[in-house]
Amino acid sequence: MNKMSLDLPHLLDSAQRSAGKFKLSRQVAMVLLPVAALGAGVVGVAAMVATAPKPQKKDEAPPPLAVQVAQAQAEEVRLSVSTQGLVRAVTQATLSAQVAGKVVFVAPNFADGGAFTKGALLARIDPADYDLALVRARAQVAQAEEAMAREEAESAIALTDWQELGREGEPSDLVLRKPQMAQTRAALAAALAAVRGAELDLSRTEIRAPFDGRIMEKRADLGDIVSPGSPLATSFATDRVEVRIPLTDADLAILETPVGFIAKGNNAPLVTLTSPAGALTRSWTGRLVRTAPMVTEQTRLITGYVEVENPFSAKLAAPLAPGLFPTATLRAVKSQTLIAAPRGALKKGEQVFIVKPDNTIEIRAVTPVQSTPDTVYFRTGLAAGEHVVVSALPAARDGLKITPLTAAGEVLAAGQAKK
Repeated sequence: MNKMSLDLPHLLDSAQRSAGKFKLSRQVAMVLLPVAALGAGVVGVAAMVATAPKPQKKDEAPPPLAVQVAQAQAEEVRLSVSTQGLVRAVTQATLSAQVAGKVVFVAPNFADGGAFTKGALLARIDPADYDLALVRARAQVAQAEEAMAREEAESAIALTDWQELGREGEPSDLVLRKPQMAQTRAALAAALAAVRGAELDLSRTEIRAPFDGRIMEKRADLGDIVSPGSPLATSFATDRVEVRIPLTDADLAILETPVGFIAKGNNAPLVTLTSPAGALTRSWTGRLVRTAPMVTEQTRLITGYVEVENPFSAKLAAPLAPGLFPTATLRAVKSQTLIAAPRGALKKGEQVFIVKPDNTIEIRAVTPVQSTPDTVYFRTGLAAGEHVVVSALPAARDGLKITPLTAAGEVLAAGQAKK
């Protein structure tokens, strides 16, 4: 009993040391076990990678790029060009007074925008003075006629006296009073001319329309005192108008019209003129009647002149009034055979990509005659039946292999493209 009592502290101390060693071993084990598991995983993955089958390298080239192509076609077309024009009156005149006086009458249509017909009375200048001048001129005629009759009688008497006196030979002009008779004839002619002048001045007191037209601006009114040359109004004729249009050398080539062209017969290109009016578009028809014989130095353009008959006709939806800026579309007189392709065939830099029989492309420089939103036309550089690329083709080069597709999505087999 005493021995056990004596060894009890020793036993407790041993037990504590054993418990401490066990606790330390447990902590070490908790640290080492995850490390060991991670190491085992790494080894396993490395083994799987090492034993996995290697991917086989493929030496095959990527398939050719699929692009849409279209076949060029020969078409009989009448080309056209569009430009902007300015409408001007063919005949424009300033109505002026030819005699002096007071304006005593103006017609109701003698106003800005007023319409009139040829010969219509537009205004009148006070004719009183000119009536008196005509009376005086006619009186002078009567006096001159009386003087001439008297001289003729005197000449006849002189001839009778010469014969009764039995004188030999022919009487002289002075004996027969021929110089006096010539003077009276001249006086009569002058008096008759004075009557004609007075009648002309009297007729000029009436301002009449020289053509069918419209008043642009009234510049004199009732009660105004005018002198010869005073402007009364500006007007223009409504039988036709002229549209001036700028044209380039290329436009004239399309229309087959030279510089200095003058229309003869049916060789004048037809022109359609259009102008917007709100939600509506008004249109008129005319013809190119001539082109200027020179090129404008500043713009390098040629002026064309389009004439439109009866622009104010009631049959038209609206008049083609001077001052409008209509769009002019000119059509060539004759049709011609050109090569047509979809608009997408023309690439940047005016090039086309031709599909060769082996389904490779050839880059060809071309010059289009004309392009529309849907079609481009060529005179040279492209043949009918050749296939061209119409879709986008980045990094294109000569000899590039492609897979051509038609518009229907069908593959164009090698050899189907025109040689």
